[in-house]
Parts: sequence; C-alpha cells; structure tokens
Amino acid sequence: MSSVKITIMTCDRCKKVEEIRQSHQIYPWGSISAYQCNGPFRIGEPPIGASPAKHWDICPACVEKLIHWWDHR
Repeated sequence: MSSVKITIMTCDRCKKVEEIRQSHQIYPWGSISAYQCNGPFRIGEPPIGASPAKHWDICPACVEKLIHWWDHR
C-alpha cells in the first residue's frame, strides 16, 4: 500500500482551490506579504526588525488582476 501527499492551494482572495499534482502547477501562484509598522498599512516585506509580515497566497487569475491593477494605477 502506498500513500501520496497532495498539496492543495487555496487563494486567499477569491477562495479558488487547486490540487497541485505536478510541480509546474505551483509556478503561476503568487504570494503577497503585507504589514503595518508605525504608519499606514503597506504591501511588501517589512523593514528589518519589524514584526513579521502577514502572508497571502493568490491564484494565477488573481495574480493577473494584480498585475493589471499595478500597471494601470
């Protein structure tokens, strides 16, 4: 009897769920870190010594929407 572990990715934005059965499936997924440190809420890695960033996984469709938003802001 054999057992297999399958990674299941869930988009923290749209809640899409995808089983990652092959390594190439993970590449289009994105990750966003956000933090707040003595000021407004920011996206990106916190400065050295700041509290750890919150981390969100986003699906390929949401990555495309983020890229479009970033390019047209």
